[in-house]
Amino acid sequence: MKITFLILFFFPIIIFSQNTNGFFNFSKDAFYYEQMSKWKDKIYNDVDCKFETVINNDSIFAFSAKGYFFKELYQLNLDEKERITKIELFFSVHNGDLEEWFPYKYPTQISKIFKTLGNPNITQENSTYHPVNYIQDAEYKFEKYHKWSNVLYKETEVILEVANLKTKIPIRSKKGKIKKYETKEYGYISNRAKGNGEITETEKELNTTIKISDGFIKLWKRNRTELIGLLGQKRFNTSEAWTDINFLTAMFTIKNTNDPKQYFECFRNIATILYDTDLTKFFFDDEKFTYTSLSEGTIAKAVGMNNSRSVELLIDIENWNNSSYLDKYFIMFHELGHDIFDLEHSDGIRLMTTNKISFDDPSLLGEMIFEMMFSVFKKVKD
Repeated sequence: MKITFLILFFFPIIIFSQNTNGFFNFSKDAFYYEQMSKWKDKIYNDVDCKFETVINNDSIFAFSAKGYFFKELYQLNLDEKERITKIELFFSVHNGDLEEWFPYKYPTQISKIFKTLGNPNITQENSTYHPVNYIQDAEYKFEKYHKWSNVLYKETEVILEVANLKTKIPIRSKKGKIKKYETKEYGYISNRAKGNGEITETEKELNTTIKISDGFIKLWKRNRTELIGLLGQKRFNTSEAWTDINFLTAMFTIKNTNDPKQYFECFRNIATILYDTDLTKFFFDDEKFTYTSLSEGTIAKAVGMNNSRSVELLIDIENWNNSSYLDKYFIMFHELGHDIFDLEHSDGIRLMTTNKISFDDPSLLGEMIFEMMFSVFKKVKD
């Protein structure tokens, strides 16, 4: 069973742009469910896992495997607007020495960070540490501590701290007196957002696009075996190369979010590049997007459905201009699913069941796009 991913989650990825606003552009709930999903994907099938909120209104939560063989404890530091400013991860094992067991050899993972980022700005030994939710009379000490001052994590410029942490937790009697101290060892990783200010619309749109890509990649990997069978190994390898996060995010990016045609071009690129599906099998003329007025609440409507000559969408200009980027992305792919693939609301495809978006997590849209394309692709291959 592989467990190295538990630390690799926090390796920085440099991608497109950086946020220096002093906070991360996702909520504590979104972060919790993201980590929970990763645990389920990577470990849940091998061992029983436990997911729990520990204290302080979801600011601290923990995941652990059966018998607490290994455990992750997250602590989120929040500002006055409940935005995450710092993410701390404490991880431990309960069967053997931390450096020996987690993950496989913890110092090896530290060396990978050195190789990726170079020498740290600061290295210290035996320094005292005080977490935000400090337990009275507990002692926290970094045995070895490294700090990098300019790193990117989740599109945000951060201060990265990595350390071996040892704590002495007081064990108290029923009357509150300290009976003894219990020593615990943790690996420690912290990402603290740098800077101040408000995030820009461009940064919000980029973050949305990355999350859509993440959802798509998740199901692509889950269905890898079937994709190889349908595409053939050689063509699959070509498509797989595009699922690198940088390439795929570029493919999913809508440069001008107000231009309906760019969503169509994105739709076409996904179908042709990733699924080797020629859209001329579904229409062979031109695409047309007309601004007009539609019924209340309707953003767009496919009128070229069951017409193999062309793609034609009507766009309510007022509702379109008042819609978010995620709303536009959802409705355009929904209506193009009607127009190009002639899909019905009753076809059992999540993206097509409603023309109203009912979620805030962009990764769910990425999953839905994969499901729609995959369903059509399988029918084309049959």
